[in-house]
Amino acid sequence: MPELPYRQFASYLNSLKEGKSAPAPVYLLQGDELLCKTALNDLLDVLVPVEDRITHYEAFEGLPENLPKAIESLQTFSFFPGIKVVGFLDTAIFTEKLDASKLFSKWQEACSRRESRNAASYFRKLLEIRSIEMDASETAIFDALSDLGMRDADRQRLSETLVEVRRPSQQDPPVEGIQLLEAEIRRGVPQGHHLILTAEAVDRRKSFYKFLVEYGVVVDCSVPKELSTKASRQAMETLLIGEMQRILEGSGKRLSGAARAALLEKTGYDLRMVTSELAKLVQYAAKRTEITVEDVASVVTKTKKDPIFELTNAVMERKTAQALTTMASLLESGLVPPQILAAFHNQLRKMILARNFLDQTGIDAARMDFDTFRNQTVPQLISYEDALNRTYREWQGRMEPPEGRTRKDSVGKASGGDRIKDAEIRLMKKGQNPYPVFLLFRRVQGVSMERLIQWMRLLGEADDRLKSGPLDAKAVLEYVVIAMGTEDVETKHPKEGRAR
Repeated sequence: MPELPYRQFASYLNSLKEGKSAPAPVYLLQGDELLCKTALNDLLDVLVPVEDRITHYEAFEGLPENLPKAIESLQTFSFFPGIKVVGFLDTAIFTEKLDASKLFSKWQEACSRRESRNAASYFRKLLEIRSIEMDASETAIFDALSDLGMRDADRQRLSETLVEVRRPSQQDPPVEGIQLLEAEIRRGVPQGHHLILTAEAVDRRKSFYKFLVEYGVVVDCSVPKELSTKASRQAMETLLIGEMQRILEGSGKRLSGAARAALLEKTGYDLRMVTSELAKLVQYAAKRTEITVEDVASVVTKTKKDPIFELTNAVMERKTAQALTTMASLLESGLVPPQILAAFHNQLRKMILARNFLDQTGIDAARMDFDTFRNQTVPQLISYEDALNRTYREWQGRMEPPEGRTRKDSVGKASGGDRIKDAEIRLMKKGQNPYPVFLLFRRVQGVSMERLIQWMRLLGEADDRLKSGPLDAKAVLEYVVIAMGTEDVETKHPKEGRAR
C-alpha cells in the first residue's frame, strides 16, 4: 500500500471500521511526535477496544535492547483469543548512526544498570568507530576516550567491560536491529498479530522502509520544518486547522474566528503549542460551548516556550529522551547545573504539596473539570494552605530566642518574622491565575507520595555531589533525569562512577 499522508489516515481508519479494508500486519507511523501519538491512539481505538488493551496490546520502548522482546511477543501466540497488537514506540532504528559520544553515554547507562552484555556491545562499537584495537592496553583505551568524558571513576567499569568485550564468544558483532526486525517480518507475522512502529525520522533509502510501504501501511506524520515559502505555510495551516477541529469536535466546543486568530498570534505555527493551549481553553470554557477572545487572553499568556518549564515538565512526565535533549540545550546556553537542580526541586516541592492535599481531601483531580476546581477546590486549597502555614509559624516561634531577641544567620540577616513570611508554602497566591495549579493537580494525580519522596532524596544526593564531589556536573544531572524516568528510583549510586 502506498505511503499515506496524515490527513488521509482518518479515511483509512473509517474503511477499517466499516470492514472495507483489513488491518495490515505492520504499521509505521513516522514524523512529528505529537501526530504519531495521535495516529497511534486512533489506530488502537479501531484495532483494540480500551477495555481489551491490558490483554491484547503490549508496548515496548523503542530501544535496541528491547527489540528482541518485542519480536518475541509479536511471534508468540496469546492465551487470549482474538487480535494481538505489539507496539515498538519512539524508535531510532531507522536512522541510528554510530556517534561516539552517543555510544559512550549508552555504555555508561548500561554499566549503571549492570547490563554487562549491552555495555560490551556499545563499547565494542565505540572501539570500532574510534579505530582502537580491542587488545590495546587499558591505559591506552582510557586515554583515547578521555575527550568523551572518561574519568578516573570509570576505570572499574572499563576493566569489567573489557573482560566482557574480549570474551571469544562475544567477538561476532550482533545483527543490527533493523536487519533483525526485517528478517522476522519477512519470515511472516502470525495471523491476527499486528506490529505498530513509531519513529520521529526514517531513512527512506533503506530497503526495510521500502518493504514496509509495500507490505504494510506507512503513515507520514511529518510537518514542515521551515515556513519560509507560501506552500509550506499553507500546508502547516491546513494541518493546524485539522487538529484544532479534531479537539473542538471531541469536546463539543466552537472557536470563534477572532479567538482562533488570537490563539495563532500568541502561539505561532507551532503544532504542539497550538494543540496544548487549545486543550487548556477547552477545560477553561467548561460548560460554555464557545471559546472567546477573552478566554484566549486569560489563558494563553506566553508567546514562546519556557525552556526550564519544558525541562521540568519532561522530567516529571518521565519523557527521558526529551528531557536530556532540553537539558543539554540549556547547559549550552549558559545555564549552570545548580540552577537546573533548583528548578527540579521547586517543581517537586509543589507536587508534594499538591499530592498531600489530594491525599488528605480524597479529591480525584483526573475527574475534575476546571470550573469545579476553581469554584470548589480552590477555596479548600486556600484553607488547607492557611492551616499549614499557621502550623509552620508555630514551629518557627518555638525556635525563636527568648526575650524577643532576633537571631542572625551566617550573613547577618534577620531570621525572625520576615523569614517566616518569606518561607510560606503556597500553591495559590493572592491574585494568581488558578489554571496552572489545576494542571499541576492533574499531573500529580498519577504519582504517589512515595515516589515523590524518592525523587526528593535523589535531588538531595545530586546536590551533595555537585557541591562536594569531583564528578562531572552534566553527568550528575543526566543521572537524575534517567533515574527519575525509571520505575524504581535508586537513591544510592554505585561506588564507582556515581551519577554516571
